[in-house]
Amino acid sequence: MIGLKLHLTPSEKVELARRIEEALGGRQGSNQYQRKEDPQNFAEAQKGESRDIAAKAVGMNRETYRQAKAVNMKSRRNGR
Repeated sequence: MIGLKLHLTPSEKVELARRIEEALGGRQGSNQYQRKEDPQNFAEAQKGESRDIAAKAVGMNRETYRQAKAVNMKSRRNGR
């Protein structure tokens, strides 16, 4: 993020991180050994697992995000 500080509730952080994780979910690494014709220079993609990047974006670590996500999902199933 670009130094933007949001004051979000834990459930809002989980929802935002879940959406980021979902958006990043389909990415895959490239084959560095494959010769590319007419290569283009793009900005380097963030490295790491989608859930780690999403957690970091909302100010959580992987384990805190996992636990908060589980609590959030459970409360949704119970209609809270």
